[in-house]
Amino acid sequence: MNPLLAEFVKEARDLLEQATEDLLLLERDPESAEVLNRIFRSVHTVKGASGLFESAAPLTGVAHAAEDLLDAAREQEVRIDATHVDLLLQALDLLARWIDVLERTGELPTDAEERGGELAGSLRVARGEESADAAPEAGAAVGFEPAWLSRIGEQARMELYHRAIRRGLSLVAVRYRPDPECFYRGDDPLLTVRQVPHLVALDITGREAWPALDELDPYRCELDLLLLSYAPPEELEHLLRYVGSECVLGVFPPIHLALPAGSPLEVPAESTSAAERCLDAADWPGLRSELERLSAGVDAGSHYASALRWCALVLDTPEPPPDPLRLLLGVAGSGETPQWRALAPLAAGRRPDAAAPLVVAPREREAALAIVEAQLRVLEIPHDGERWEGLLRGVYGTLRNLLDYLARDEDLEALEEALERALELRNADPLRDGLGRLLGALRQEDGARDDGTRDDGARDDGTGGKTDAAGGKAPPKALRIDQARIDRLMELIGEAVVAKNGLPFLARRAETLFGARELAREIKDHYGVIHRIVQEMQESIMQVRMLPVSQVFQRLPRLVRDLSRKQGKQIALHLEGEETEADKNILEQLSEPMIHLIRNAVDHGIEPPAERAAAGKPEEGMIALRASHEGESVTITIEDDGHGIDPERIKLKALARGLASEAELAAMPDQEAIRLIFHPGLSTAEQVSDISGRGVGMDVVRATIEGLGGRVELGSEPGRGTRIRLDLPMSMAVTRVLASRVGGQLFGIPMEQVQETVRVPPAAITRIKARDAFVLRDHIVPLVRLRALLKLPVAEADDDGRGLAVVVMQVAGEALGVVVDDLDESVEIILRPLEGVIAGIGGYSGTALLGDGRVMLVLNLEELLSCH
Repeated sequence: MNPLLAEFVKEARDLLEQATEDLLLLERDPESAEVLNRIFRSVHTVKGASGLFESAAPLTGVAHAAEDLLDAAREQEVRIDATHVDLLLQALDLLARWIDVLERTGELPTDAEERGGELAGSLRVARGEESADAAPEAGAAVGFEPAWLSRIGEQARMELYHRAIRRGLSLVAVRYRPDPECFYRGDDPLLTVRQVPHLVALDITGREAWPALDELDPYRCELDLLLLSYAPPEELEHLLRYVGSECVLGVFPPIHLALPAGSPLEVPAESTSAAERCLDAADWPGLRSELERLSAGVDAGSHYASALRWCALVLDTPEPPPDPLRLLLGVAGSGETPQWRALAPLAAGRRPDAAAPLVVAPREREAALAIVEAQLRVLEIPHDGERWEGLLRGVYGTLRNLLDYLARDEDLEALEEALERALELRNADPLRDGLGRLLGALRQEDGARDDGTRDDGARDDGTGGKTDAAGGKAPPKALRIDQARIDRLMELIGEAVVAKNGLPFLARRAETLFGARELAREIKDHYGVIHRIVQEMQESIMQVRMLPVSQVFQRLPRLVRDLSRKQGKQIALHLEGEETEADKNILEQLSEPMIHLIRNAVDHGIEPPAERAAAGKPEEGMIALRASHEGESVTITIEDDGHGIDPERIKLKALARGLASEAELAAMPDQEAIRLIFHPGLSTAEQVSDISGRGVGMDVVRATIEGLGGRVELGSEPGRGTRIRLDLPMSMAVTRVLASRVGGQLFGIPMEQVQETVRVPPAAITRIKARDAFVLRDHIVPLVRLRALLKLPVAEADDDGRGLAVVVMQVAGEALGVVVDDLDESVEIILRPLEGVIAGIGGYSGTALLGDGRVMLVLNLEELLSCH
C-alpha cells in the first residue's frame, strides 16, 4: 500500500472513532460548543487528508457535506437533534467502511459515488441548503468595503488597475475567517494565504480588541484576512476548498480600485463643467487637455487632484467608459468616495466548494534572486550557433513566468525589448544587461533580514539540534512500532522467565548431587539478580502492551443508543474507569462478551418507559459500566436498574429444557438458579429477535472469560436490577501458578483463584449431604479430591501424618477446598494452549515448560467441576 495512504487510513480511523464518541456526547448535551468543535475538527481533518487521493473523491464529498452541517451548527444556523445525529452517524459509519475497503484494496467500492452522493444530499437537506446556499448581498458577504481598498497606496492601485484593464481581468476579494482552533488541526492561515496565486494585497485585522499580553492565548486564531487577487475564481475555489467553510469570495471589476484619496480642497462647483461637456461629446482629446489644465497648479495631495489622476488613468484605455469618468468628475469637487456598487456591483459572494496595516503580497525576492542569478549563469554556457536562439528563448521563458508571478509588468516589458534586441543583433549582451538591471532592482528592494529563523518555526540551537519558538527543546516524537515486534519481545521475555526458573533447579542439583554448596549459593545469588532484571523487563514490555479498556468501552455507547432507539426505550450509559489498563490480547477477546452483556441489559434488563413509570422508576433506565484494578486483576462491572432476573422464571425455563428435575429445581437456591442462564441454549426472551432470544450469549461470555483465566459473578434482585462482575488477569503473557502433586504428576493451579493453602487432619473432615467438608474459621468449606476429578487411582493412604494438603480456592464466588497429594512452590510460567489432537480435552487451560525441562498441565478447576 502507498505509505501516504496507509498513514491516512490509520489517522482517519482514529478520527472517525473519536467523532462517533463525541457525537453521542453531543446528543446528550447539544449546547456543548467544545464537543461540537471537536467533531468538526475531526471531520474537517478527514476531509482535508482524503483530498490528497483522487480515488477517494466520494469520501471527500461525504465528509465535506457532514462538515458543512456541523459548521452550520457551530454558527447556530442549525440545532443538532437526534435526527441530525442519526444522519451524521450514518455518514461516519459509511466513511469507516470505506476506510476499511481502502486499506484492503486501495480503492473505494464501485457504488461509492452513488451512495456518497445520496448521503451528501441528505446531509445538505438537513443543513437547510436552500437558505445556506442563497447568495449573500453583493459585497456584504465578502466584507469588502472601500475603506479597506483605500489602505492600498494610490500608485499601487493604479498599477493594478492598469494591468487588469490591459489583460481584461476581474479582481477577486476573499474574506478568510480561520477557525479559532485551526492550529490544533494543523492549519496555517498565513501559509494558505501565501499559496494564493497572483495575490496583490492582504489585509489582516483582529476580530476583537486584543487583550492584555498576559491574557492572550497564542493558540487561538482571532484574525480576519481580506485578500485581493486577479487569479480566476475557480482556481481560488480549488485552492481554498479545505477551508471553504471559513471563506467567502466576491468578484468585482477593476474600477472599484478608483478611490480618490487626500485632503479636501475647496474648488468651484463649475470647475469641471468643461470636462463634463467633453465627456458628453465623447471628445477624448479635449477631455485629456481639460484634465491637464485642471491639474496644473493644484495640490497633488488633495482629493481633487487624486480624482483628476484617476480620470486621466481611466481615460487612457482603448475604449474609455463614460459612466466611471462621469462619477469621478462628480466627486472631484465634493471630496466624496465614488459609490461604485451602484454603477458596477460586486458579483454575488460565494463560498468555495468545499485594523493592521495593509501588507503587499510576498515577493519571494530571495527565490527570485536565485532564479535570475541562475539564468545569468545559463547565458555564460558555451553554445553553438544552432542552439543560441533556443538558449535565449529558454532564459526569457523562465524569467517571463517569474515576472508574471511577481506582477512586475514594467520589468516584463523591458525583458521583451531586451530579447528582441538580442535576437536582432545576434548577441546575448542586451538580454544579459537586462538581467543585470533586474537583478540590481531586486537586490535594492530586498529588505529582508536573515535572522536565522526557519520556515518551520524552529531555530538552530547552535548544537545541531532545534529549539522551539520559546527557546525550549522541541518535544520528542512518538515512535511507532509494529505490534508483531512487541509480541515477539513478550515471547522472548517468556522464554527468559522459563530459563530463569531453571536456576533454582540447578542450584539444588549442585548441592544434593555434587555437594557443591558454595556453587549452589552463587547460582542462587545470580538467580536473584537475573530475576530482578527479567521482572523489570517483563513489566516494561507489558506496559507497552497495556491498553486502556476504553478501547472496548468506546463502541458501547453507540450500541446502547441504537438498540434503545430501536426498542423505544430511554437508556443512559454511564462509564467509569475507562483509563484502567489491561493487556491488549485480553481486550481483543473481551469485545464480544461485552457486546453480549450490554445487549442483554438493554433487551432483558431495562423496561419500557411506561412500565418503569408504573413501577415508580424514572422513565430513563441506567446501565453503569465500571472498570478498576484490584491487585493483579482487572475488574469490570456491568450493572443496570431494570427488573432483574426472576429465579422462578429461570427454573421454569430450565425445567422445560430438561436441565434439572422439578425436585432439584425446588430445592435449588435462588442464586444458583440465576446462574443457570449461563447454560447453553437457555433464554428468558419470549420471542426471538435480532437482538436476543436464541439462548446464545451468556454461555459464550462465561466460556470466553474463563478461557482468559478470569471468572464471572452474577447477582440480581427482582425489580431492582442485575449486576455482573468480570474478574480478569491483567496479562496472559506470564502466569503464576501453584505447583501441586497428584498421583506422582505435577499440575498447576492458577494463583488468582487460590485463597490460601492449609493442612487438614482427616478427623476434621465431616460428611454433609454426600460431600466432604471442613470448617475453616467458622465457615464450612466443601472438599473435592483432585484425584477423583482427574480420574486417577485412589491413594492407599490419604494422610502422611501432616494432614491433607488442601488448596482453598474461589470457584463460582464460593470457597472450595481441593485436596492434593502435596504442594510445591508457586512459579511463573508461559501458558501455552492445548493444540492438535488434545485441543478438545476439557478441564485444562494449557501447558507450561518448566525450568528443569518437565511439562506441567495447568488446570481449569471450574471446567473440571462442571464435568464431575
